[in-house]
Amino acid sequence: MTTNTTTDEWFRKAMGADDKKIEIPIPDAEPTENSTKPVSSGGVYAALAGKQPLLTYDETPIKNSANHITSGTVYTALQSISESVSTGGYTGTDKPIYVIRIDPTEDDPAACITYAGANENFTPATKTNLNSWGDTFIGQKIKPCTVQNGAINYWLDPENIFNKADGTAATLTGADGDCMVAIPTVYWKSSIRALKWITTTTQQTVIEIAFSEGQFIGSTPFAHRFGDENTIMPYVFVGMFNGYTSGGVLHSWYSTTSKPTVSQTNDAFQAQAAAGGTGYSVETWNTYTLINLIYLAAYANTNAQATIGQGFVASNNTASAAIGLTYRAQPGGGAYGTTSETTCTRLFYMENRWGNVWNFLQGIMQDASNKIRINHVNTRFITQNVATPAFTDADWTTASGQATTSNSYIRTFVGTDPMPFMPAVVGGSSSTYATDNYWWSTGLRTCIVGGVWFVGAKCGVFTVDLDDAPSYSHVYIGARLQILSTGEAASAA
Repeated sequence: MTTNTTTDEWFRKAMGADDKKIEIPIPDAEPTENSTKPVSSGGVYAALAGKQPLLTYDETPIKNSANHITSGTVYTALQSISESVSTGGYTGTDKPIYVIRIDPTEDDPAACITYAGANENFTPATKTNLNSWGDTFIGQKIKPCTVQNGAINYWLDPENIFNKADGTAATLTGADGDCMVAIPTVYWKSSIRALKWITTTTQQTVIEIAFSEGQFIGSTPFAHRFGDENTIMPYVFVGMFNGYTSGGVLHSWYSTTSKPTVSQTNDAFQAQAAAGGTGYSVETWNTYTLINLIYLAAYANTNAQATIGQGFVASNNTASAAIGLTYRAQPGGGAYGTTSETTCTRLFYMENRWGNVWNFLQGIMQDASNKIRINHVNTRFITQNVATPAFTDADWTTASGQATTSNSYIRTFVGTDPMPFMPAVVGGSSSTYATDNYWWSTGLRTCIVGGVWFVGAKCGVFTVDLDDAPSYSHVYIGARLQILSTGEAASAA
């Protein structure tokens, strides 16, 4: 009989010396999408399950398995990718990469958000404690300050903004500049992702957003681009208060008597913001998106009125009662709110992100054919109140997918860049899904966000209105100042 030496040697090596058990090497394997016999136990199962954050397979390892893979093709392949497991599979930076997933089928605002990546085991923030997020850039680098001529004049005490960070008294009424919140450069990537589980044939579709201080593969610093796609500013500053116009310039000042400037068009507000200097504008869609992303990541709940506070939104409020440019010294910290519908809220040191007055956004419009146009370089804003706005491909991205039903609660979002938080499906309620409201009309439209003093639960961080023509102005619509700059004083000539 002819002996196959190679096979014979392999057989003898595979035969255990003590238990005579044959251990057949397992070749590299890839799950088959239509398999009716999914792997449910054993060494391959345990190894693959342990890599779930990257492979998107259900993480249910067999804890008692003694047949863990320790060598071979599968082991080597899994080892090579294990370094990126902590970032949810995203690579390209040594900075932590945080990942949130939104389940569009889950109607509980507190259960529809899950974590992956560097924040997989994080504890979400509360109104009084950022918890795990306190040690990240969200807790350490998003800070209040005064900005004058595009430069940081001084940092404010996060626990009491009426003092400078050094403990001396601050001036918030304009002499020392605008009262702003500094947000460092953030890169992000939004996508619709199908998660497949190795233990079943189930597939789940989620909105997945990854973000980091460092640029990772496929990510973009949408809110921090300045003038072109290669110039990235280290800060975007957002007004702590609703905008107030003085001397033809839009400001963010504290006042116990003044109220937000209203009854102007978006174009008028933008002209007044731009009068402040280079990089000054009305808050943009890209910055609004970033703030919503940071909120959703930190609090893991779509209902900001539940996590932070109702805001100034009661149906019996009147225009004359609109909250002024005030700030509550106590309690200190970045967030404040109550269950009262006649009290302002504070999110990341910004007063009234929802309620009180609507705020125009720049860098976004709906065109005459119902396409969404988004300015992707945060400069060269166009005049909106004309028959044919001058969109240019060099400055504006065309997008679509927004819901086309008006005055309804948001159910889910578009989920992809550049407008991951644009409402896509409506039909929710004030206590389910996104919990905030959406208005829409066909044709050329400007964008306002946040809600107003009399619409109650329809207000929130995700509340969007694409219902008004660019010529529209009203007593309940204002704007918030934004400054995109290095934060450093210009050098002398």
